[in-house]
Amino acid sequence: MSARVVTPLVLGFIVNYIAAAAEGPAPDPRANHPGRAVYETYCAACHNIPGTRAPALSALQLMSEQSLRTALTQGVMQQQGAPVPKDSMPQLLEYLAANDGDANWTAAMMCSAEQRIVNLSEPVALSMFGVDHNNSRRMSAKQAGLTSKQLPQLELAWAIGFPQTTSLRSSPVIVGSTMFYAPAQSGKLLALDIDKACAKWVYDVGAPVRSSVSYGEIGSRHALIFADTQAQLHAVDAKSGERIWKANGRHDTTGNITGAPVFYKDRIIVPVSSSGVGSGANPKFECCVGHGAVVALDAATGKQLWTAHTMEDAQYTGKTSSIGVKFRGPSGAPIWSTPSIDVARGLIYATTGQNTSLPATPTSDAVLAIDLENGNLKWTYQALANDVWNLACRPDPAQSGPNCPSPADSVLKDYDFGAGAVLAKKRDGSEVLLAGQKSGDLWALDPQQNGKLLWRQRFGTGSALGGIHWGIAIDSEHRVFAPINDPHVPELKDYVPEPGMNAVDIDTGKVLWRKPVTADCSNGRDQRFNLCGEKYGLSAAPLVVDKSVIAGALDGRIYIFDATTGDIVWQYDTLRDFTTLNGVKGHGGGIDSHSVFAGSGMLFVASGYGGFRQPPGNVLLAFRPKDAQPAANDYSKPETWLCRPGRDDSCTVDLTTTVIATDGKLTEEPFKANSQAPIDCFYVYPTVSNDQTGNRDMNAGPEEHAVVRAQFARFGSQCRLYAPLYRQVTLKTLRMAMAGGGGFPADRTLGYNDVLDAWNYYLKHDNQGRGVVLIGHSQGSSVLTQLIKNEIDGKPIQAKVISALLLGTNVAVPTGKEVGGAFQHIPLCRAASQVGCVISYVSFRNDVPPPANSRFGRVPTAGMTAACVNPTALNGGKGELHAYLSNGANGVSTSAAQPKPWVTTGQSIDTPFVSLPGLLTGECVEKDGASYLAVTTNANPADARTDEIPGDVIANGQVLQDWGLHLIDAHVAMGNLIDVVGQQAKAYLKQ
Repeated sequence: MSARVVTPLVLGFIVNYIAAAAEGPAPDPRANHPGRAVYETYCAACHNIPGTRAPALSALQLMSEQSLRTALTQGVMQQQGAPVPKDSMPQLLEYLAANDGDANWTAAMMCSAEQRIVNLSEPVALSMFGVDHNNSRRMSAKQAGLTSKQLPQLELAWAIGFPQTTSLRSSPVIVGSTMFYAPAQSGKLLALDIDKACAKWVYDVGAPVRSSVSYGEIGSRHALIFADTQAQLHAVDAKSGERIWKANGRHDTTGNITGAPVFYKDRIIVPVSSSGVGSGANPKFECCVGHGAVVALDAATGKQLWTAHTMEDAQYTGKTSSIGVKFRGPSGAPIWSTPSIDVARGLIYATTGQNTSLPATPTSDAVLAIDLENGNLKWTYQALANDVWNLACRPDPAQSGPNCPSPADSVLKDYDFGAGAVLAKKRDGSEVLLAGQKSGDLWALDPQQNGKLLWRQRFGTGSALGGIHWGIAIDSEHRVFAPINDPHVPELKDYVPEPGMNAVDIDTGKVLWRKPVTADCSNGRDQRFNLCGEKYGLSAAPLVVDKSVIAGALDGRIYIFDATTGDIVWQYDTLRDFTTLNGVKGHGGGIDSHSVFAGSGMLFVASGYGGFRQPPGNVLLAFRPKDAQPAANDYSKPETWLCRPGRDDSCTVDLTTTVIATDGKLTEEPFKANSQAPIDCFYVYPTVSNDQTGNRDMNAGPEEHAVVRAQFARFGSQCRLYAPLYRQVTLKTLRMAMAGGGGFPADRTLGYNDVLDAWNYYLKHDNQGRGVVLIGHSQGSSVLTQLIKNEIDGKPIQAKVISALLLGTNVAVPTGKEVGGAFQHIPLCRAASQVGCVISYVSFRNDVPPPANSRFGRVPTAGMTAACVNPTALNGGKGELHAYLSNGANGVSTSAAQPKPWVTTGQSIDTPFVSLPGLLTGECVEKDGASYLAVTTNANPADARTDEIPGDVIANGQVLQDWGLHLIDAHVAMGNLIDVVGQQAKAYLKQ
């Protein structure tokens, strides 16, 4: 085994290959299911309309039957589900529910028996959503096990996927190396080993989970407390996962528990979010009933001790709607947030939402102070009066339903407090109560003077889904951090969204800094989330760790801000697929609610929130600081390879090609791999990673799959295919380096060492004496060049190397010679029967040669030339290029000019690749100190084919001539290269 390289590698030339061309929506395989008619009758009016808050049909069809049934019969959609006939409900659920193929997913992720011990004597990092009873959302470096210096160096440690899940909303408890986490729709509470991401025990809730988890003592037992979607509180033994008790946590029959229940001494304080807001959408419903409350339970038994109501029960008001349905009220003022506890004053602080029916009450859109002992209301601060709103209301009152109040009776804002109140200290030691509202307001109240207003700071104008949503956070330097969501709402006049993070001085209310966040629909993100240009604000509750602020965005991005300056020091895009440790297909989505938390030296983010037309997802992601010497990959694991023989993977894809004759005739050319291929091919792909870190993690994304399809899979006609994943330097680094920013922090040896480990694993376990062709492009070619220098050139293993195809990089050779320079014993290939040689070239249009500043086709060393071997004429001269060009954006960078139609006859081409015989020729040219493959387009305006091919790199609308045709280096001669490899294989086998 060779020593791992520790000297820096020169950054390989990198190309941005993006995922395959976006496909239209797939046909609904359940189109003929009888439940579809039920859906169209009772559900489609909301779920098929993008402008509503209702999840799209595609999101519903990722949910489990249990989650759907609970929502429609006992949960938030109970009123909407009521009209569905009883005998039609099973059909509807069967039509909507996701396949139950991962029913035993928890069994597959259990820890080994000796690893299932839960050690509760270790330090408690996170005992509740708010971090402490003040709801500070502030963790010291010691609590989190992370410092601000480490946070910019985070990298993905692992991902876990949850089946039949579209939304994750809960914060866990973290004690030592154990995380107690409830992936909401799964109906499970898991005790996870943080290091190994396996389960120590699993508690079956029996219903989806809605709240976050809290930790405390019940007698001599350490207990976990949380609520399910039926408002049942579960007390679970943290050591064993056994139920201690289960009890009703609400004061009525319809309320939910959305905020986290909180342990305090011998009591559990429970916020209830009953409101009737959804019922108002039904014009036949006598609107509305239900109101918020705080309920105190006996921690030992779950028995209700007292209930603090936000208003009296609704009564008939004597008025009717425009269609004659009776009105009821008051209702609303739900408590969506987690209560804070003022230990010194013996108070609970709870924040409320709007009223949902008239008459308006003084407890809506308010901060309430409740006596901890008996539940009596001590004082109220109402931020907005007469805010009466339900789901019958629309931005244009003329479009509202009968149950929506008139503008004369209500301000119709829906400006809830979804964020809990935070008790903080000022510099003089006095206290201030902080609260954030969907109006965009940040309020500071004096708890010593019954909630007297100290100051108010507003960010933007707010909206029903804007402003401050699920939380604010404070730090030790008397700053409060207010995330603003503010989606785009074209229907609202004079509304200007201001999404971003804001820092305010706690003493004065002075704004210290503002950091906006902007939309990003590039690199195929618009295909994963079609509202990426509208919903990208910060809704989830932020978390302060040390001297940094961490926030998640609706579009799946994570941001870490410097608490002092507001600078973004790290970000990561979770809107992608993930390879999970538990084998469940992982999909990242929006980040919302209580989904950012930390502990045990790691940052955790739950990615996926399918409500409110946000991107669904199902992964829990763990990030840890990059080690000084990262651990080596284990290439015995299947997930570390993009391609290996005998399985379905990135190389077993559709490579069907449409061959276009000069007269416009189209012929489909099928592709079939050779399962009995006598040789191997080992491929290292170019830099394609869109990760926002210096090095790629080990989760294959659409960009890796696409480039393998475009550059490598077709070699399956000649050889067995091996393509390892590796932690390459990312496009982020390249772009910053090109912009003069010095690059992004990256380990340039890490990717090489990964490829070296994969190569050694292949030689030891897979090669079995077979000949092998090395294939690379751009950074991949640079890595292979280094590998050949260090491990192959002049060594016994060289005898097994049939050839090396090093495309899109500069392989130095002495001018006028075939060997020397980069390699001392491996010459350039000059005949198809020659083996143990190198084919290398960089491609440029024949009429746009490499400029003097070109990064390709030139080497800086005197007496050396960049190798150019023409695959169409190995010994020199001109020949026809047998190109396989990607149809559409498939495998081609979004920074490339998009292709024009391939034919002028208007015929549709649906195959992933096209071939145009006779259109292109290639010839190696040496000119003005550059050596390159000149590609000529043999244009004929009279025939039916295109006269242009894509491949130029475009930046700011301009062609970057120094890149040449770098994007299609492999494409233009793919057929020629495959033919050469086939002939070389025959020559090798005759030896």
